[in-house]
Amino acid sequence: MSLGESIVAYRQDHHLTQEDLASRLFVTRQAVSAWEQGKAWPDAETLSKLNDLMTTDFAKPLPPETKPAPSD
Repeated sequence: MSLGESIVAYRQDHHLTQEDLASRLFVTRQAVSAWEQGKAWPDAETLSKLNDLMTTDFAKPLPPETKPAPSD
């Protein structure tokens, strides 16, 4: 389950709106919407609060590895 899917499920299980969750995390409703849609990822501090609230352990994904340029 993705972070966004988990947030939606958590909100539905706890009868929260995006605004309610945003208020608890001190972010905007638009930020919660972007996370749910997979368009953005919470910063480290907010992710930690979200993990505590949801009792989960989502880790921020690492940036993709860059491949070294081929040598001629």
